[in-house]
Amino acid sequence: MTSSTKNPNVRFTRSSRLKDIELRFSQYREHAFDKHSHRTYSIGVVNGGQTDFFHHSITETIQRGDIALINTNEVHACNPVEGHALTYYMLYIQPNLMCDIAAELTESQSQPPHFPTPIVQDAPMHSKMVELCQVIETGQDDLEAEIMLYETLLEVIRKYAAFDTPLPAQTTKSSENIAAAHQYLMDHLFEKISLEELGAHSGLSPYHFLREFRKHYGMPPHTYQLQQRINEAKRLLANGTSIADTAAQVGFADQSHFTRKFKTLVGTTPRQYQDAKE
Repeated sequence: MTSSTKNPNVRFTRSSRLKDIELRFSQYREHAFDKHSHRTYSIGVVNGGQTDFFHHSITETIQRGDIALINTNEVHACNPVEGHALTYYMLYIQPNLMCDIAAELTESQSQPPHFPTPIVQDAPMHSKMVELCQVIETGQDDLEAEIMLYETLLEVIRKYAAFDTPLPAQTTKSSENIAAAHQYLMDHLFEKISLEELGAHSGLSPYHFLREFRKHYGMPPHTYQLQQRINEAKRLLANGTSIADTAAQVGFADQSHFTRKFKTLVGTTPRQYQDAKE
């Protein structure tokens, strides 16, 4: 069974059959998102208007007919160009599903696919993506949606993904230092942590750590921590946890503060997001 939020400008769709994806329909006229990232792959299809699309430290304008391909944990933001009502679908896909489809394509256990080009113009693919999103949103035929999802993602990966992409040049010691601090942050995700603590766990000075962390993850540690808290909040809300309990569990003492932060990263309120329950 599939259901969506009733808000006319933002709708989320989740399905028990398509458990590795989440679909979002959005229509905005004003700034809605701060810079953020997702644990999932994100594929966006613009249906109307124009958007300032921030990615890879630059901002480009994309418009109707364009497709955005966003890798996991890639910092980005999409907001309407002034005077334009931006309308788009965004499909969030769990990495395990993308890896499974990529393995089918390569007939081997490959590393996760990577999209080196974040914006593509491909009219036939855009039409397929829009049709897929509409089938998922209506929820009338789960089997049709499953087949369309598999075939469309297979084609997206075949045409636009790269494999065996070299990692950014980093010293092993720096990577190990940041990995240790990152693990400490994740182990204390819902607690207040100081920059000094994180620096100590990395073996670096606080400000050296801050520079290196931003290099590795594309955002400062406090923003990264907030992003991970909101990711966990989305999971809790989708599973039916109350907004008040969710806020408390992810480290917010103030529900209104939680709601404000949630909206800056998800583009809608916790209540609107949770309205897409089964």
